[in-house]
Amino acid sequence: MENGTIPPRGASRVVCRLKLSKTGPARFMSHLDFMRAVERAVRRAGLPVALTQGFHPHPRMSFAPALPVGIESECELVDVELSGCPDPSEAGARVRDALPSCLALVACALVPQGGPSLSMLIQAVSYEVDFEREDAGAWGGHIEAAVEGILRARAVPVFRATPKGTKEVDLRPLIYDLKFFRGDVTDRVCILVGEGPDRHVRPGDIVREIQRRAASGRAVRPARIVRKEFFMRRDGALCPVL
Repeated sequence: MENGTIPPRGASRVVCRLKLSKTGPARFMSHLDFMRAVERAVRRAGLPVALTQGFHPHPRMSFAPALPVGIESECELVDVELSGCPDPSEAGARVRDALPSCLALVACALVPQGGPSLSMLIQAVSYEVDFEREDAGAWGGHIEAAVEGILRARAVPVFRATPKGTKEVDLRPLIYDLKFFRGDVTDRVCILVGEGPDRHVRPGDIVREIQRRAASGRAVRPARIVRKEFFMRRDGALCPVL
């Protein structure tokens, strides 16, 4: 659905903020391919898109942090700068009709130009990870214990390759919450972690830490990983960006 408030009348430029889903086979789409698909859809939608300066003008668009290939998403955010102020419902409907079948519009809102960029606005992100179980009761207890162990840990170190060599990073201050849910066939872990220019937790880092703590000599495989929501801070609390 479309939502959001319309900027003041007479606003020369506004930002159309889109939330898109990228699920199923679309999870194998690279971030570059995703950007191109959205840009083509915005062009087909006929919105009054503002262009960059120079010999080869491009639509003024910005995207939320890139999603690793193979991970689904229900919350891909895109800011499109417009040179006019259309009705948000009409803008959303036009974008929805122009998107390829592998992408879907979740929400659309118009926000005034000049506000924080997505990279500065986003403070946290949530994921859902479903782990396979080879038999009815095998590994739920191990995964739940791994989640509890991570929450009790004082540090969760990972090693990152940098231009200056390998660097150790402690993820524990950025792990805001982990919740375990037992299912009939899979076990689900809901993850809430920090996100922003100076803080970033890859979902694979958390999955590997759960695997390391839970495996006990056997493979614990994630069957599905979904990025669920981006959050910003408002009055000291986390709330969805859109």
